[in-house]
Order: sequence, then C-alpha cells, then structure tokens
Amino acid sequence: MKNYFDISIIIPFYYGNNYITNNLRKLNNCIEHTKTLKVEIIIVNDSPDCDVIYHDFPNLNIKVINNETNRGIHYSRVRGIKSSLGEYIIMLDQDDELAIEALSTQYQEIKDNDLVVANGFDYNPLNYGKIYHSVKHQELCSDLNYYFNVGCMIVSPGQCMIKKSAIPNQWIDYIIKNNGSDDLFLWILLIKNGVKIAYNNNIVYVHRYHGNNVSTDFNKMKKSSYEVIDYLYNQDIINSRERKNYYRRMKMREIYEGKNILYKIVALILYPKNSYYLIKMKLM
Repeated sequence: MKNYFDISIIIPFYYGNNYITNNLRKLNNCIEHTKTLKVEIIIVNDSPDCDVIYHDFPNLNIKVINNETNRGIHYSRVRGIKSSLGEYIIMLDQDDELAIEALSTQYQEIKDNDLVVANGFDYNPLNYGKIYHSVKHQELCSDLNYYFNVGCMIVSPGQCMIKKSAIPNQWIDYIIKNNGSDDLFLWILLIKNGVKIAYNNNIVYVHRYHGNNVSTDFNKMKKSSYEVIDYLYNQDIINSRERKNYYRRMKMREIYEGKNILYKIVALILYPKNSYYLIKMKLM
C-alpha cells in the first residue's frame, strides 16, 4: 500500500473528551512547526457509547474510527495502524503531550533506522522527572537484560516513532487479552528482530498521570505482563532464563509495591540479580 503520509499518529480514545482537544492542539502546533511533513491523525474510539468531541482544527487530517465494542488499547492501536497510510507510526495516549519540535526532531533523528526513542518527562509520582537521566541510560532501550530484570526501558510508545514496515506481525496478529502490556510485547519483539534504534536526546514527550492509568495498577499490569511473557516463551521467542528473570522481577516489585523504604531494602537483598541491573541503571 502506498504511503500517502510521512507520519500516522494513532490515538486510542476511551472516554477521553477531557484530554483530546489539548492533545490535538499540541499536535497542531507540532505539525505547523514541521512545515513540510504530511501527517494524519487516527483516533480509535474504544468507548462506543461516547462520541469523540473536540474543537475544530481545520488544518489537521483527522479520521475517527469507532470500535463496536470495548476492545482494549492493543486492539485499538492495531486497528489504527491497519487503517494508516503513513511511512512512520506514532502511538499516543489520549492525554499525552508532545513538544512543538517533537515531530521534526523525531523525523530528523530516525534516518535509516527502524525506531527512534526520545527523552521526555514522566509525571508518574513513582518515576517523577526526566525519563532518562543520561545518554547511557537512554541507550539501555536496546538491552533486553533490563526489560527482563528491571522493566520497560521505554516508558510509553508516545516517546517513539516506528517505521510501519518494522512492526512485527506477531504484535499485529496476537491481541493480548489483559490490557496494559502491549508495549512490553512490542519492544521485546522489535529487539528480538534486530531492529535498528536511534535516540533523540531532546525532551519532546510528556507522560501524564491521572491515577486511573492501567499502567499504575500493579495487579492488572502483572496479569497482563505474565500473559505477554508466557506467550513469547511458548512461541520460542524468549528462553526460560529470560522468563524466569522477568517473573523474579515482578516478585521483587510485589514485595515493595506501595510500601515503605524498608520493604525496598528487603527486596533488593532477596533479588540480587535484579538489584544489580537496577543499581547499574541508576548509576549511569
């Protein structure tokens, strides 16, 4: 299929009328700033009994797709990608924000690579601040040891621009049943496929926190991530050591989740291998 746009921006929508206009306003500024890039925006409405309502942006190419039933964020992202006509894909949450130079710098940095990862700012109180504190920290995005022993090195797909042709078929074809870890699924598949990664050191992405994000519910995320890890293991994409390391990482987090510093110290002592990668990352 011919690419009619340089970039397709996919936004799953779930009762998000409080956020979507601000998101689109920021995107309008980004697109005007690029001057030359052709961009389409695809909003996939995953709340069928709620219409998508936003202020008029006459210069934006916006398409709204409505799911007949609530299908989850992974399905909605995939449906948006299947409907897209861009060479590159950006997947935003409905409350994400991009800096005015985000699209231009991401497009400039990707060059002949398959994926570019930008720095950003995370408002989650557990990780409040810059997403990456150094260039070396950011470059850990390509090291699967950290995904299995510490967690996702890429906070959100909104940090990334991905060549559409590089998105793995397994991620398109197998829609996870438990919401929350489709991004972990995507990063592992991409890295296992030998994806070429570029890095944008500019802070051009803002990850908002409203307290009701699926990513902040530990039990839901645990169930979702176990589904992903078990699927990858059963498909011989990851090995038993990688699966074991990820399970240990989640058990370590379970000890201190929502508890005081004493529990964190106990967790560090009980899981020395995971602690090694965590401390090494912090010192970079």
